[in-house]
Amino acid sequence: LGMLLRQVDGRGVSAGEGAEVPAAYLELLLLPPDGRRPINPVVAFEELAPGETVGGDGSEPAPYLLNLCVSRELRGQGLGRAVLRFAEQIVQEAWGDRELFLHTDKTEAPWRLYSSAGYEPQSWNSRAELGVRYMKKCLGGPSLT
Repeated sequence: LGMLLRQVDGRGVSAGEGAEVPAAYLELLLLPPDGRRPINPVVAFEELAPGETVGGDGSEPAPYLLNLCVSRELRGQGLGRAVLRFAEQIVQEAWGDRELFLHTDKTEAPWRLYSSAGYEPQSWNSRAELGVRYMKKCLGGPSLT
């Protein structure tokens, strides 16, 4: 699922047509919990190094937030947090799942956002030395309000 939100006349955010300025972007997929984007999932699993895990339980694709971007001029106003809550609602209510995985780089702003929203680093993170932080949140309840 990809969604581009656009700023309308500088006053609000809309997903509708005719809008001019991009405000935020969201990309939500089903991927292995370590974020691999295999062309052929069978081959990708066979390419793992000895002792390397795919993540989580090492088997099934799971809801994965691959991209969440907010326009520079709209940062710090809660839009990123609102888009993150929207992604969590999709996972819970539309997809019927209770976990959401993601990764971030060394940049502190996204790390703070995800940590404050309840995402936790994963012990199976095999790429921390590259500055990639793999995170997971267990979503609770029937709905986030």
